[in-house]
Amino acid sequence: MSWDGIDRRRFVRVKVSFKAHIYDEERTIISTYAEELSQKGIKVSIKKELKRKTLVDLEIYVRDEPIICRGKIVWVKKIEGSYLESGFIFDIGIELQELKEEDKKYIKSFILQKRKESS
Repeated sequence: MSWDGIDRRRFVRVKVSFKAHIYDEERTIISTYAEELSQKGIKVSIKKELKRKTLVDLEIYVRDEPIICRGKIVWVKKIEGSYLESGFIFDIGIELQELKEEDKKYIKSFILQKRKESS
């Protein structure tokens, strides 16, 4: 699925830079950094292509103790460029699932605080 340029976001996203670990279907760990965060998802860039609708396990280090949850790949965009080591990377949108209530509240307050700081 390619992006058609229309922003369909239902939740406010903020720019972030914190560590995230993705465990794919084979339980291979993919270490990356989250680039955007919303109450329902994160955006990351990785070197491995993951297919849409794939379920993954996540550790999101938005604080000292990671937020641990499941995620579903909802979009994938291949980014090519001669400046990239392997020639391309994949921007991935992951819908957060199976979040503990306290983690939902933490993410919401984190986003509100980031929005205040950027205003």
